[in-house]
Amino acid sequence: MEHVDGDGYVAAAFRHRTSRAGDPQLHWHVLVANTTRGPDGRWRTLDGTRVYPALRTAGFLFEAEMRNELTNRFGVQWRAARNGISEIDGAPAAVLRHFSKRRSQIEDRLAIKGYSSGRAAQVAALSTRDRKADPESDQTLRERWQREAESIGFDPASLDQLLDRPRRALVLDDEIPTALSTKGLTHKKSTFTRLDALRDLAERAIDGARIDEVERVTSRLLEDLEAVDLGVDANGSEDVELRSGRRIGTVTRRYSTRELLALEQRIIDLAVRRSTTPRPQLLPSVTKLVLATKPGLSGEQRAAVHRLLTGERLVDCLIAAAGSGKTYSLNLAREMWEGSHYRVIGASLAARAAKELEDQAHIPSRTIAKLLIDLDRGTEKLDDRTVLVIDEAAMVGTRALARLFDAAEAGGSRLILVGDPHQLQSIEAGGVLRGLENRLPTIGLTENRRQRHAWERVALADLRAGEVGRFLTACQANGRIHVGDTADSAKQQLISHWSTQLRFKRDVVILALRRDDVADLNRLARGKMLEGRRLGPDALIAGDCEFRTGDRMVCLRNQRADGLLNGLRGVVTSIDPEARSLTVRLTDGTDRVVPAGYLDAGHLDHGYAMTIHKAQGLTADEALVLATDDLYREAGYTALSRARLATQVFVAADDFDDDPSIDLSHAVRQSGSRVPNFDLARSLGRSHADHLAIGR
Repeated sequence: MEHVDGDGYVAAAFRHRTSRAGDPQLHWHVLVANTTRGPDGRWRTLDGTRVYPALRTAGFLFEAEMRNELTNRFGVQWRAARNGISEIDGAPAAVLRHFSKRRSQIEDRLAIKGYSSGRAAQVAALSTRDRKADPESDQTLRERWQREAESIGFDPASLDQLLDRPRRALVLDDEIPTALSTKGLTHKKSTFTRLDALRDLAERAIDGARIDEVERVTSRLLEDLEAVDLGVDANGSEDVELRSGRRIGTVTRRYSTRELLALEQRIIDLAVRRSTTPRPQLLPSVTKLVLATKPGLSGEQRAAVHRLLTGERLVDCLIAAAGSGKTYSLNLAREMWEGSHYRVIGASLAARAAKELEDQAHIPSRTIAKLLIDLDRGTEKLDDRTVLVIDEAAMVGTRALARLFDAAEAGGSRLILVGDPHQLQSIEAGGVLRGLENRLPTIGLTENRRQRHAWERVALADLRAGEVGRFLTACQANGRIHVGDTADSAKQQLISHWSTQLRFKRDVVILALRRDDVADLNRLARGKMLEGRRLGPDALIAGDCEFRTGDRMVCLRNQRADGLLNGLRGVVTSIDPEARSLTVRLTDGTDRVVPAGYLDAGHLDHGYAMTIHKAQGLTADEALVLATDDLYREAGYTALSRARLATQVFVAADDFDDDPSIDLSHAVRQSGSRVPNFDLARSLGRSHADHLAIGR
């Protein structure tokens, strides 16, 4: 196939002033013909793989242009844009809701299925479309809209208050330094594209901007000294998902910033070179003799501990699959380091994970944020007798890790990064653990020791490797996937299954990706507890929650003075109505008093269900996972690997089983069998893996 430049699009634009529900909604439909004129004057076929990825960005630019026009013509001001779209500043929420009937129809459909993705919204929009009503005249429309607006208290005088307001001064060129700062385009991802920059600047133009102005400033941004052109992605393409579910590859030129690239390069340089200064290290011969006396170690655990203890580099990476016994290995390494008079300390992104590292591996630990504060204040110092263990390192952003690398290098310490690039990723620009895994002779633990059933261990290894079809086929064959007609019925099935497990006194966790789903599941589970008279008679109301003895709870905020850490789970054992406090028994068997201030601030919630992010590093007897259309691979692998005895998956039925336009070929694996749920296969097949900017 020969690619040539075209001189533009052939398109027809149709302006609509109303939604299908008859509400005011100014919008355009643009139909692009599948042809363009080449440099030789001949008409050629468009390459859709280049056009399709730009559609979302085109929407952002259109919205910026429309804000600009409406601001110039009517003097309206705008709220900050969200996903490219903004509302007129000052427009009452009741008015926006009333004139958003079509949106309500789509959201109701999404709620039925429990979906939230953009693709699901497109499907919902199509499936809820009514036949177009007979057109109304302009005068009839205006009269009807005015009557409806006045019925909810929005009259012409209210509208006048939104008009003829001064345009806020904003020079889009002045936004370039902010867009290229640590809180800009590389805040959450290590690289960006021209399309990313266009969307970012289009949103920053709060009262709108002409499209050619946004494009001009974007070109300036990409030519700025702080921006670095990384060239075409080393992988050659970026997957984009079509509405049919098929994924296509698109050539992508990526950019990053000098600041982030310098940090990444420094991390890599420090990691790959052999240390020139003595660091905490045990003699290989002594280590081998001591390990030979330790019972219960597998071959790979013995090899991993040996390499941890005898490493000569500043940093070693322990890549540990879920359930592979990393804590046991770290505990043994800690014993031997301390036996040689080295100090071992730990840190993790979450306070609960730090506590588990301390409780299970006996490594004194704190959060990474607290460690960085202590290093800055001088109350902590990393020296040549210190080993620093960073747990769940794949979740730690590059900028935070760079500060720890520098502190360890300056003090002569050893740095041990522990984690799994195939589980939850950093919420900020990350990819360090994956990047070092590709550049260092890393230490690996892959043998799963958590799940009881051999087939489940094999299936999870398939999921971790991206073999989603094999994983789902194995789960279906073993009765682990439960399909409800709607999201509500899937949740009801999950809670019914959960309630049958109560009599077994097992540690059963309910997991979902989204907080609103967690709230629904908490409400349903607690309803079952009340129905079964499993909760005490006395109640204490704090914020939006009522607590009784027997209630499951989870902490949402760190309050170390009271031993309360974000993510800790337990059961309410007693209530003190006078002090307005609760006593809870945590899952480790210890008791804590939850004071009134913590409760009134809303820091305690029902803990029947929890988000997958709070479950990272957790082990339970059984896990019940609500699988929604946004359950990407790393989150899915994390959730589906928590349980020793069984993991049950609950999902709403596909919208696509009878739709011949949906391409299911990519959901079929070498076994030749179709996966049991297309939506689930599609979502788990989507990776959110972090990558360094260097080497892209």
